[in-house]
Amino acid sequence: MIRQVKDHFQKMMTDMNIPDESVMMKTSVDKMRIMLASNYKMMAQTQHKFETPLDYIDYLKRDDLSVKALFKVLESLQVALRSNRIQWVQEFSQKGLKTLLSTLHECYRSGNNNRHWDSVQYETIKC
Repeated sequence: MIRQVKDHFQKMMTDMNIPDESVMMKTSVDKMRIMLASNYKMMAQTQHKFETPLDYIDYLKRDDLSVKALFKVLESLQVALRSNRIQWVQEFSQKGLKTLLSTLHECYRSGNNNRHWDSVQYETIKC
């Protein structure tokens, strides 16, 4: 039972790109259980209509997005990039960076002295 907890914990640390020799691996088994439960709960709560990097990329490429909708999806993407596994982030970076650059280009093209486009630009840069 303890071995399983340690194995799951090590996998979680690997997914989060935290090295094995980190201080985290020296925590007690009880604390590992609490952290694992918290991680599972967080992963369950983050399930929404944008589940994969491709979901975000496809949505950002739509021509019919309002500035408000674009802002909201960028806020969601920012959270997803910070809370998902490293593999998810790597998958997004393969095609998503080009999409974010296109969004920035649109900000510069459309957003002359427009507060809403400035907000979109800021959220895009944070991603």
